[in-house]
Amino acid sequence: AFVMMLRKAHGHTESHGFELVQPLSDLWPLYFASLAIRRGSKFDFVCRSGALATTHPFHDSSWECGDFSHVIAEQILRVNVYSARTPGPWSVFRDVLLHEIAESPAVAREGPPPSDPEAYRGFHKIFWRKAAGPVLRRYAKKGDVRAARDLLLQAFGPADISTQGAT
Repeated sequence: AFVMMLRKAHGHTESHGFELVQPLSDLWPLYFASLAIRRGSKFDFVCRSGALATTHPFHDSSWECGDFSHVIAEQILRVNVYSARTPGPWSVFRDVLLHEIAESPAVAREGPPPSDPEAYRGFHKIFWRKAAGPVLRRYAKKGDVRAARDLLLQAFGPADISTQGAT
């Protein structure tokens, strides 16, 4: 089982002014998450207010325990493995980790990792689908139908949802 403890990283902010949530900004934890997902292991996101099951539901068949922070869920929605940090001596492993997450064919691993976001879409979609719930609840409370529709399209794609009547 793999549990990703999410907390604010003091002193690290994005250009948008949001505080980064540790470990979503670092490549190593994202790589370990990809391994857990690929192997079908249990993988959960945990924050102070709740937890999200990612690969298997909790024992009561739910996918959320407590009230997972919509602020942290929004950060999960912005995860980008390609731009994740590999600080210090870990930077020598960046290309190898990105190839692993993208599931690059063996012959492609001799070159640089894919820079096309599509190469990481499968991994990102798993994160988006799990983080969508807390964020959608927030949009529902605010009555923001357009933002909810856009999030559903991001997480599930147009073939998976109906947006009829959404404005």
